[in-house]
Amino acid sequence: MRILLNLLISSLNMPKRTLWWLVALTLVLGAGLKDSYFEGDYRIWFNKGSELLAAIDLMEETYSKSDNVMLVLTDRSGNIFTEQGLDIIAQMTDEAWQIPYSTRVDSITNYQYSYAEYDDLIVTDLYLPGEPTFSPQRVKEIAQAEPALMSRLVSDAPDVTSINVTLSIPLSEQSYAYAKVADHAREMKEKYQQLYPNLKVGLTGMAILNHSFNESALMDMATLVPAMLLVIFFMLAYILRSLKEAGLVMLVLACTLLMVQGVTGWLGISINSATANTTTLILTLSVADCIHILSSFHSRYFAGAQKKEAMVYAIKSNLMPLVITSITTAVGFLTLNFSDSPPIRNFGNIVAIGMVLACLVAIFMLPSLYLLCNIQRHRIRSFDVKRVVPAIMRRGKTLFWVSATAFGFMVMALPNNEVNNDLVRYFSPHTEFRQTTDYFEEKIAGLTTIEYSIIHGEPEGINAPEFLTMLEDFTLWLRQQPETNHVYSLSDTYKRLNMNIHNDDQGFYQLPTDRELAAQYLLLYELSLPFGLDLTNQVNMDKSATRVIGTFNNVGSTVIVALELRSRQWFSDNYPQYAVNIASGPLMFAHVGEANMTSMLAASGLSLIIISFLVGIALRSWKLSFILLVPTVLPAAAGFGVWGLIDSEVNMGISMVSSMTFGIIVDFCVHIASRYVNKRHAGEGRYESLVYAYEKVLMPITVTTLVLCAGFSMLLFSNFRFNSGMGAVTVIVISMALLVNVLLLPQLLNWFGDVRRKGDKAKAPSLA
Repeated sequence: MRILLNLLISSLNMPKRTLWWLVALTLVLGAGLKDSYFEGDYRIWFNKGSELLAAIDLMEETYSKSDNVMLVLTDRSGNIFTEQGLDIIAQMTDEAWQIPYSTRVDSITNYQYSYAEYDDLIVTDLYLPGEPTFSPQRVKEIAQAEPALMSRLVSDAPDVTSINVTLSIPLSEQSYAYAKVADHAREMKEKYQQLYPNLKVGLTGMAILNHSFNESALMDMATLVPAMLLVIFFMLAYILRSLKEAGLVMLVLACTLLMVQGVTGWLGISINSATANTTTLILTLSVADCIHILSSFHSRYFAGAQKKEAMVYAIKSNLMPLVITSITTAVGFLTLNFSDSPPIRNFGNIVAIGMVLACLVAIFMLPSLYLLCNIQRHRIRSFDVKRVVPAIMRRGKTLFWVSATAFGFMVMALPNNEVNNDLVRYFSPHTEFRQTTDYFEEKIAGLTTIEYSIIHGEPEGINAPEFLTMLEDFTLWLRQQPETNHVYSLSDTYKRLNMNIHNDDQGFYQLPTDRELAAQYLLLYELSLPFGLDLTNQVNMDKSATRVIGTFNNVGSTVIVALELRSRQWFSDNYPQYAVNIASGPLMFAHVGEANMTSMLAASGLSLIIISFLVGIALRSWKLSFILLVPTVLPAAAGFGVWGLIDSEVNMGISMVSSMTFGIIVDFCVHIASRYVNKRHAGEGRYESLVYAYEKVLMPITVTTLVLCAGFSMLLFSNFRFNSGMGAVTVIVISMALLVNVLLLPQLLNWFGDVRRKGDKAKAPSLA
């Protein structure tokens, strides 16, 4: 620390040279921006080699891909089952094949309906424009009675249906493919809504969900960062009473951001919906460093000291707290490396690097800029701490017990929180994707799916009667689950074919009991199917396995993981002889969310241990490091308790908050404790030491809290719940931190903070 202090003081003797060096460093690091790139594939949320990724890769290699776009069609007149309505659906179905990467298009009009005609099996489109096999009313009756369509593409309501476009996107192209798909689908939507004013078209599906992730990240970067810069600028101008000084601080922030984003590019870390927030966080946390320096500088400069003398005082009085808090904050974010999700790990690493760079830029660049500019002598805006602090100290015990009781009630609400990662609920109800998906769930089905690959093991084994019996039993069981909207199963096809072969006799709507007969049915049906509408989405190449797709309400991670476990248990209890692979995008996210919460608990514990160790070394008092655990842990506990009363849903973004905020909260504690310790070691009593510490620190930490809360509040405007939830809980926790440090910490230091060394002389009574 002494070496760094000497280096800083030397830099104040040559501010121009210092600035040139910093500009050069900014340009070198900032050059990494050329290597920055955006990555929007949902696979980035999982580790390479992950069992979850391996499971879905195996599923997609065995059958067709799972990415899709769903066109949700609503007839405003109340009935889409008219000749015109069906003609429009058929036209859109044909055009949907032009969506990039499309490999299959399913709708009510091209559904391959089979029926008997004398001794022949007829397989045809359910509706052909110009030569309809069935009347619109008959199409409606068939569609709403067909298990493959009802609650998948068709609703009970006569005004709603959907077109499902299956996509096959190469892994190497996923970063930009979703944008191409979404753009094309949106063009279709606008085109048909203009051509047919009675038609309303909505877009949902996994491809649109992935693109919405990307759009949210880019939107946040384009709107929240500029908004936050404006908020910080005007807050600084108001507090510092100077547009010029606010501009100097903004210059420091700009250099910090350029360095950090450049380092991100050099390290090859992508920009995504998680890492896009690092700019907002680093901006906010950088301002805190500047405020502490400028508060001390102006107090001495206004008192008559020379500019350089005042800046030396500001550096000396703040260097140790600034360095320690920057390191502890970096440690807090580095513990996010315990997360099972790469974007969250990268998020933590970027902010940790940013905190170190922000501290260095603040302590070297800001003083040099101030020495080179004409700065007026004035006080910064503040409240009368000399009246507030003694009033707090005199009522120490009363404030302690009242606030401790209040915080206790908040902590008691902690169990209200529930870990839940619902992909759809990640998006604001104001977004088009969320509105369409909620509407689709209400009218037809949710977006959550689980795919089951049930393996017989022998070629043509799926035709075995015992296998078909198992398939029917599982399909019926899955349909009975309370979360289920639809089950897409080959057992329904076998039963319909058996009925067709028996001249559409409803009494034969059952599984064939002979293996050879079942194989013939399936072969006959396959030969009748047109290109692109075959059974590769349900059956593997040698017919040794089949895929069942369950579609469910848009439930969270807890429910979907529980459903997966019930499914595995069903097979274990009833048909243990058959292997089953289970996978899907929503299921992957559910698992990574559950695992992330566990890892974040471990990260929080490690973060706390490391931070306490660093604080103990910095303050040269293990007793104080233990005392400061209370104002470090309690704000997070109380903050999550408040969240349990407000919302209670903890997603991946919110689960990061405790690890993130420990280091930030320590900023307050260290600034207070370091000044308290210095006075105690100088022979002052507890009362004088506490009054001195709070008179010096109360205003800066209050202003810092306001700036931090203003910065994190910008995230509340994000349409991405990962960000807005994280911002909301962080604001609550930081606000709690200020209250704990003002209302509880003084009395804790009074009772347990005896850090006098031998020869120290107590000069004042204890607090009341």
